[in-house]
Amino acid sequence: MRLISFGPAAMAVLLLSGCASFGGSAGDVGAGKLTWFSYVNGEDLRAQCSADGPDRYRLIHNAKPLGQLRTYEVHGQGDGEGGQGGSGGAVVEAREIAAADLSRQHPEDALEGGGSGPSRLILSAEQFQWLIRGLSDSGVFDAPLDGFHLRSDGVFWLASGCHDGAYFLTAFSNPSERFESIGGRLTR
Repeated sequence: MRLISFGPAAMAVLLLSGCASFGGSAGDVGAGKLTWFSYVNGEDLRAQCSADGPDRYRLIHNAKPLGQLRTYEVHGQGDGEGGQGGSGGAVVEAREIAAADLSRQHPEDALEGGGSGPSRLILSAEQFQWLIRGLSDSGVFDAPLDGFHLRSDGVFWLASGCHDGAYFLTAFSNPSERFESIGGRLTR
């Protein structure tokens, strides 16, 4: 599968929309509003991350030039102590966000897919463990390499979340061996 760049214009829209916020309500004390920047950074996941909470991952991939952004939310559904590490299964929510939607819609509308909503997949405990191993083997739970630069006009994966009670944030840029590692593991 050949992956192509997201495009500078769509990236600019994403960055400019970073000032727009969504989530929370005026009466919801402590519930911060989520912006595009905080969504990409996984700040909501960091705020909820705890040793006794379930694993949660957010993977963002810019899939097509001026075409779309793909997001994958993985929520552990643990049946054991805190639901960590995939002791139970998981729910995966996948969204494709058209670049045009990033500029025409409020961020929450773009994340909801313009009314169609996300696609959901239930993973068994075994499938969730396979996903966690693939992410771990790809270096998702590790920090980005020293000197790493993410090109705004390149193809990339961003990953954030809470794994075994620890928050992580990393990125993979194409071309790189690290990018091929995560892309190959997640698209098989």
